[in-house]
Amino acid sequence: MSRRVVVYADTNVLYPYYISDLLLWLASDGVIRLVWTQYLVDEVIDVVPRRRLTRDVGRDERSVHSQWDAARAHLKRDEVSEAQWRTKMSLTTGPDADDHPHQAAAIYAQADYLLTHDSRGFPVGPLREQGVTVTSVDDFLCGILAEQRDDVLDTVQNRARSLKHPPMTLERYLETLTLPAPRFAELAARASDTHLSRLARLRARLRRKSYLRRSAIKRQP
Repeated sequence: MSRRVVVYADTNVLYPYYISDLLLWLASDGVIRLVWTQYLVDEVIDVVPRRRLTRDVGRDERSVHSQWDAARAHLKRDEVSEAQWRTKMSLTTGPDADDHPHQAAAIYAQADYLLTHDSRGFPVGPLREQGVTVTSVDDFLCGILAEQRDDVLDTVQNRARSLKHPPMTLERYLETLTLPAPRFAELAARASDTHLSRLARLRARLRRKSYLRRSAIKRQP
């Protein structure tokens, strides 16, 4: 069996809900290995509801807790403990000390990719020296789609069919992903013989500009 791609996701790529949900389903289906820390989960649970970033899909604080309680239970073997990531803190760099535990966890887990919108907080060169590629969630998903097309499409299509509250067509599900991952959404739509409406693409571009501005500062009070 070939080695799964190992991924660590920074807090700012784990919202809106549907993008973290997709990453968790890809991990559940065995397409990727998504490593995580309690430090990351605590930050997500604190930041997302406080900044009202769940309003896009009507998720409240309880829903955020529920999602990550389930994720912790299902992906328990992929947790990097505090004792483990602290052994790599001397290898971290960057201006924001709050980002250093994320870097240390990715290094300890020998992650192939660290997903973030904040390349300033996660210097590309030093992390590359440790074998970790810093990239956006959109670029990562496009790459994994190219490498594991059938597996990724199976996850996307099965997840769209499983959603009940609200129910979604595949097209509508992919439209929800155009905010955090517009190129991936369009490529997945083409590969699935469906399409995104012109209005959806325009709306996504406008909303994405605002989304990236918000994501640039992930811990504002």
